[in-house]
Amino acid sequence: MREFVLISHGITEPFALNSLPNAGRMDIVSNAVRSAFWLSFQIRKDVVFHLFLYGKPNPWIYIRFEGKKLKKASPDERNLAILIRKAIERINDRETESTPGVFVSRKGLKDFFEKHKEKNIYVLDENGKNISNIEMKKDPVFVLGDNLGIPSEYQELLLNFPKISLSPVSYLASECITIVNYLLDQKKI
Repeated sequence: MREFVLISHGITEPFALNSLPNAGRMDIVSNAVRSAFWLSFQIRKDVVFHLFLYGKPNPWIYIRFEGKKLKKASPDERNLAILIRKAIERINDRETESTPGVFVSRKGLKDFFEKHKEKNIYVLDENGKNISNIEMKKDPVFVLGDNLGIPSEYQELLLNFPKISLSPVSYLASECITIVNYLLDQKKI
């Protein structure tokens, strides 16, 4: 199993589907979800994608996509944005399955990392140790930010996890996920 955690400044209210870049860059979020799951003709069943929306007006919203349960999803940006919007529309006091394989709640980063502290968590950071020099452990969890990065007030939560780099060059979140999936596929992790 591999997991990805995207911390996004995306808005936390239903958004217009005709302007995803103006909805807190939901285009970036949709592309990251696609990169996590889609192969040529199938969905990766061994992936969980954790999305934390940090934007206005009501941060935090936590949306979890589970590959083994994901249905009614296609890899196009708009379809994935629809799944995210439905999750936002259906949020309530407890975790809810908004569509098959997509779960939504009000969990924040602190709760998430407390619950997952025993996992093999890696923070993607251009200044980290090169991933080719890391002996990757089983069932890794990769944390990354959107185009604005991880909010500074939450950096402290990540201090205990190794920082790894794909390159000294900054890539799009979706491309980072594609590269990590490729490297893990090569190592059969």
